[in-house]
Amino acid sequence: MPLRFLGLATLLVALSSCTLPNPSIITGDSPSDTPKIGGPAKDQMGYTPVAQADNANNAEDSENTSNDASDKADEGAGATDGEIETEVTKATEATAIAPDAPTEDPANTPADSPKPYKHRGAGANFAGANLTGATLLNGDFIAADLRGVNLEGANLAGSDFQNASLQRANLEGVNFSISYTNNRRVPAARLHNAYLQEANLTKANLSQASLVNANLTLANLSRVNLSEANLQGATLVGVRFKGTNLRGVTLAKADLEGADLRGLDLSLANFSGANLTGARLEGANLRGSNLKGANLSGAILSGATLSNTQFDRANLTRVDLRNTNIDGANFAGANLHQANLSLPRLQ
Repeated sequence: MPLRFLGLATLLVALSSCTLPNPSIITGDSPSDTPKIGGPAKDQMGYTPVAQADNANNAEDSENTSNDASDKADEGAGATDGEIETEVTKATEATAIAPDAPTEDPANTPADSPKPYKHRGAGANFAGANLTGATLLNGDFIAADLRGVNLEGANLAGSDFQNASLQRANLEGVNFSISYTNNRRVPAARLHNAYLQEANLTKANLSQASLVNANLTLANLSRVNLSEANLQGATLVGVRFKGTNLRGVTLAKADLEGADLRGLDLSLANFSGANLTGARLEGANLRGSNLKGANLSGAILSGATLSNTQFDRANLTRVDLRNTNIDGANFAGANLHQANLSLPRLQ
């Protein structure tokens, strides 16, 4: 290549690498004050001086930002353990004070979900209170203290007395059974695991009520309607049953040791697995009742109606069955050791 052309090429390369200064930076004027004639000038590579200056500024800003982030990281690394612990504690306290409350989606709520009780009294203390004649439909008295309370004549249909304390309470004439109000059916009361020792339930209506595992020791159930009630696993030692309606009642695995059930209507009742040791059942109507696996050792059933009664695998040692009607009764697998079966009536 001729020397003159080589020198010209070198000059062009040198000029293209030069950056022309921004006039606005030199004069102190804003770019808007710079005359615009035919647009901004460009160098030989097609870049404007302003664009090149901006690129340089952006690079410088990026470097500064990186330096700031590094400084903050250094500061965090230099924080003391006490400062870090304080910040963690503050965050924990804030979470405890204002936790995220779960929200309910009405669309996911089942249509048959239980309605809230009208009367809320769970865990409340009503000891010795006078609530005679009160209407407490669908009341929530779970674990409530109702010892010695006077509820004579009250309507407690649909109420929940699970684990409630009702010792020595006056429940004479109380309605625990199904009720109807404003053309609406209110279910029977629930008294699961309720404490009713020595309670006075005279003339109370407990038909179809649930008293599973309830403690009714020494309670007065005279003339009480317990038809079709559920007293499975209940304790009924020393209970007074004079004139009590126990037709169709469930007393499976209940403790009725020494109970006085003379002359009562116990037809279709379920006494399976119940403890009836030494119970008095003279003249009682046990027609069609279930006493499978029940313990009746030493019980007196003389003159009772036992037609179609189930005594499968029952303990009937020393039982008095004189003059009973055992037509259709089932004693398969029962223990009748020393039982008295003299003159049974077969129809």
